[in-house]
Amino acid sequence: MDGFLIKPVSPSMLLDAIMEAMDQEVVKHRGFATEDEKYHESVDELRGAKILLVEDNEINQEVARELLNNAGIEVSIANNGEEGIEALMQDHFDGVLMDVQMPVMDGYAATAILRQQEAFADLPIIAMTANAMAGDREKCLAAGMNDHISKPINVSEMFETMAKWIKPAHPAPVISGQNRTPARQQELTLADMPGIDVEAGLATVQNNRKLYIRLLHKYHDSQKDFGSDFRDALDKGDQESATRLAHTLKGVSGNIGAKAVQEAAMKLESVCKEGLSGKEIETGLTEVEHTLTTVIASIEDLAPTPVTETSTKIYDIDMSKVEPLIRELGRLIVENDTDAADSLDELESLLGTAEYRPLISKLEAAIGNYDFEAAQEHLKLLCDRLDLDMAIVDEQ
Repeated sequence: MDGFLIKPVSPSMLLDAIMEAMDQEVVKHRGFATEDEKYHESVDELRGAKILLVEDNEINQEVARELLNNAGIEVSIANNGEEGIEALMQDHFDGVLMDVQMPVMDGYAATAILRQQEAFADLPIIAMTANAMAGDREKCLAAGMNDHISKPINVSEMFETMAKWIKPAHPAPVISGQNRTPARQQELTLADMPGIDVEAGLATVQNNRKLYIRLLHKYHDSQKDFGSDFRDALDKGDQESATRLAHTLKGVSGNIGAKAVQEAAMKLESVCKEGLSGKEIETGLTEVEHTLTTVIASIEDLAPTPVTETSTKIYDIDMSKVEPLIRELGRLIVENDTDAADSLDELESLLGTAEYRPLISKLEAAIGNYDFEAAQEHLKLLCDRLDLDMAIVDEQ
């Protein structure tokens, strides 16, 4: 034999092997690719792919959507296995990222149903789960899934795993090296946050600080009442919901770098699954609440976007900059594009006054919740306050 290849094969590895087999000089012997090279190779192979993300948690949805969109991958979201099956019946997807623990229908059941149909026999289905116990990957494979991605997400490993199985039906052009870095550099700073490993959280979102701060606030809003929600589920005898609450807290805590909460939630989930006594559950819950209180307090201490308390009159605002930015914001909202959040940040800096803060806050909330219809209405109200022709929104 004149050479060998180790699968999965990247284009550069294949080229090197061919050149060596034909006794041609390899200009740059890559050997073992660096993590950065592996990541970019995987992303290049996936550009243009159309992916269905089946995931019930909003924070996990936002993390995955942002990472995949930034890699040139089109993403549709289903909130549970039943919605995922329906989406696949209505549209073509190159692959599926499937959470395993969801209400209505979990990922195992959904995958089993899909594999029974010839049309989906070879569809790449990759499990995404916060479970990290021995045998979880085997359980996913036994259910008919191709592979397994653990949460919190390791970005390079996620794309490498996807590239092993998913091949775009309509590949997009590869982005050249000098254009890989996003043009918009973010200068937001984050102070030390007790209970949160900020560096680990930022690594999950590829150092996208604006996204990370949005996730922190969503984490606060969705998990601050965890203790009461968990006890309510137990009081109703709903062990399944209580277990799922602990599972969700474990996953989203890992995403933001709240490692102590993640560890405590994992123990609580394990206690719930094993059906242990109320004393063990209460002990686990107490540990979760203790660690979670620190994290919630750290997020509440995050400084809000500073606003000037003195009112600024409309004629003090540079409307020549505001109007085109509102046009762009309107276009992004109509197209359901989450980049609208960045345009809104620019708009807020131009307005720079507390007078418009209530409407800006409503816009932020609507865009953050993917309620683009409500965002369009709030933008029209802002146009009215600025004495702008609302047609610049309608005409989009």
